[in-house]
Amino acid sequence: MGAPEPAALHAHLLAAVGSAPASVARVLRVLLDDPAGAAQLTVTDLARRTGTSEATVVRTARSLGFPGYPRLRLALAASAAAGAPAALLTGTLDDGSDLATVVATLAAVEAEAVAATARTLDVAALAAAADAVAGARVVDCYGIGASGLLAAEFDHKAARVGLLTRLRTEAHAALVSSALLGAGDVALVVSHSGRTRAVVAAARRAAANGARVVALTSAPASPLAAAADHVLVATGRETAYRAGATASRASSLLVLDCLHVAVAQPLLITDEAARAAVATDRSGHRPASLPDGVVRARDVDDVVQTMRWATATRTPVVARGAGTGLAASSSASAGQVVLDLSGMDRVLQLRPEDQVAVVEPGVLTADLDAAAGEHGLFYAPDPASSSISTVGGNIATNAGGLRCAKYGVTREAVLGLDLVLADGRRLRTGRQTVKGVAGYDLTGLVVGSEGTLAVVVGATLRLRPRPQAVATLAACFGDVVQAAAAAADITAARLQPSVLELVDAVTLEAVDALRGSSLRSRGEAVLVVQCDGRGAQEEIEAVGRVVAARATSWSATSDPAEAEELLAARRAALPALERLGDVFIEDVAVPRSQLAAAVAGIAEVSRRTGVRIATVAHAGDGNLHPIVVVERGASVTEGPPWEASCAVFELALRLGGTLTGEHGVGLLKRTWLREEVGEDSLALQLGIKAVFDPLGILNPGKAL
Repeated sequence: MGAPEPAALHAHLLAAVGSAPASVARVLRVLLDDPAGAAQLTVTDLARRTGTSEATVVRTARSLGFPGYPRLRLALAASAAAGAPAALLTGTLDDGSDLATVVATLAAVEAEAVAATARTLDVAALAAAADAVAGARVVDCYGIGASGLLAAEFDHKAARVGLLTRLRTEAHAALVSSALLGAGDVALVVSHSGRTRAVVAAARRAAANGARVVALTSAPASPLAAAADHVLVATGRETAYRAGATASRASSLLVLDCLHVAVAQPLLITDEAARAAVATDRSGHRPASLPDGVVRARDVDDVVQTMRWATATRTPVVARGAGTGLAASSSASAGQVVLDLSGMDRVLQLRPEDQVAVVEPGVLTADLDAAAGEHGLFYAPDPASSSISTVGGNIATNAGGLRCAKYGVTREAVLGLDLVLADGRRLRTGRQTVKGVAGYDLTGLVVGSEGTLAVVVGATLRLRPRPQAVATLAACFGDVVQAAAAAADITAARLQPSVLELVDAVTLEAVDALRGSSLRSRGEAVLVVQCDGRGAQEEIEAVGRVVAARATSWSATSDPAEAEELLAARRAALPALERLGDVFIEDVAVPRSQLAAAVAGIAEVSRRTGVRIATVAHAGDGNLHPIVVVERGASVTEGPPWEASCAVFELALRLGGTLTGEHGVGLLKRTWLREEVGEDSLALQLGIKAVFDPLGILNPGKAL
């Protein structure tokens, strides 16, 4: 049998197992109750005591739940020599074992702990990969066999997470899960089959203790999945989890992704009412199913965690503002999650001396304009929905509006953006100066990208001095073609009003019914024109002289109340038409010299298809909004209504125009995009999308 063991240990073993040679398993079970004795033993000691090989000792120890250390001294000799309490902490131990002591002990012998867990999880690679891969920081990692406690930090949000996998016995599972995890903690339970009794027991015990259980398994119908609060379905072995990663690194990245799931999952709302409320926008498109859930972001960190979770689970994300979009850009269906940014609604900075505002994406456009007004400034983009649409939504579609005839669309007002990329990384683009040409214009690229490249979480915006004088004109016409021609005449006369809007008879009737006005009685169409600045009065008089050649009547005013009444009537066009039935609002734009031809062509499409089409237009920049009106509940994306819409698309392209001036391509116009931009341009744009979003999880199926 070789050299005798130390006297104290020898006496203990004889008392426990008798004088005859004992089996390895019997000796090891004794040692489970004698951590002080275990601290003095090596694999060689046990092999000699039991008359067996060292390989048998190691194999038996692992079957009982011992950690797979290269030596069976369990890294506790060092702590025992220092006078620290020792405990084995794995295997068939009682629930009364002091697991907290084990964690502290392993912390004292960190090098041994790393060596112990290297077989199943490369802790060093995990810590090293955290910042580079996911922006997280692993603050502590204690290995307990193949299980452990990971304390991680995500942008100042801490998560205490227990990693439970490859547990050997139910008693072992009960010990680890009960001692590690309680209310507010997260159990990450990993099992390929989802049926290992010890692992399922660990999940159930953790849940009973109040912890949230996240299961990673290849079997979504398994007992483990049933015991979990959230299930990640593994698509392959851990070593193949990230293409090109080494086995240890892939394992580490897998755990990081699981951690992101554990932290982000509480943000997800899945009740049916919440999902139905964010399934579509004002486009008239009705998805066939509801999204899987919605995250109502409160701050940038919520967005970061959601995108890391989405990357880990390969879940498509549809970012959403107020849902006022008109091209189905923010519609979502089964398999997708909506990221609602409307709650991020703070004006973070307003610097009058720089004429700059820094805002979150959920700020309403009209609210920003009002805040700027307190300092004698204004925010130029002015969509008709400004009182209900968000700055983030305007950025997503590069919205224009009433004042864009003079001040341009949203892109002209955006100096810089704060973004969260598809994998959760943060990126700042642009500048805070009025001028700046360093690097590619990523800000301009993201504006109008409809949430397909990144999630906008902040914007630095240009403000302008509020005009000292404003003058407004209303001109009435015998038909809408004459009104469109008059708008083109104003442009040809080298006049540049800040607002130049056209409203046809169908829309005027609807607005009168909504507001109790009498605009329709004045003519078949109305032009609303506004000039601003020091020469506003002289310029509006010049506009009057131009329109007089075609108008049946016109009048001008400098009264702000009268002006606002006219603009309010124009902004009421869509709500008024929505009272008549379901609508699909188009957004074509043509060269301004072709405006009259476009209006005449739209009237011909309506006559030919029998579909009711109302037309309003930002006439100052050639942007027309033909609005298809159908009976309530009827589809606007099939049959004659869609035939009429497609005919309008064809008309715009034939006149040298575009499918969309400010609403975006979204879902509804994608089939026409190739015809406008061509194969080469579309391929290049798809390549750009792949650089920003290699997994294709940001608003898939939209814009391109």
